[in-house]
Amino acid sequence: MFLKKINIISYLPLQKKLHYWSDRRKWIENPLFPGYLFVYVNNGDYYSVFDCPFVMSYVCFGGQPAHVSSEQIESIRSALNSEVNYSVATVRHKIDERIKFESGPLKGCSGQIIEFAGRDKLIISIDNITYSLIVNLPSACLITV
Repeated sequence: MFLKKINIISYLPLQKKLHYWSDRRKWIENPLFPGYLFVYVNNGDYYSVFDCPFVMSYVCFGGQPAHVSSEQIESIRSALNSEVNYSVATVRHKIDERIKFESGPLKGCSGQIIEFAGRDKLIISIDNITYSLIVNLPSACLITV
């Protein structure tokens, strides 16, 4: 609302989650990426964003504001408006990393990531056996050990 008043285009992706209380349940909308609001600014509007309450800073890499392409923003919009199942993972797993499944059909199993074979396909060496497993599971099911 504050950004709209000063003519800055912004986008806050929201996700609906069913929240349970002891006496009721209700659909609640929360930010998909907590703490992040996407803004479209030109050089002249760069500092105007800080006139809004609760704006702390831009996300920067190497001293430069992070740029998210309009195609990526539209992909986020499309995913949220579709019926596709999605989840947000904040951890990027690396090859040779020790992992443990915290959910899904392999809950409790542990191993080591050998290779990424696609977006949600991992090749994992399972502990104590001489086989690797190709797993079609989102990386959100994994935790680093």
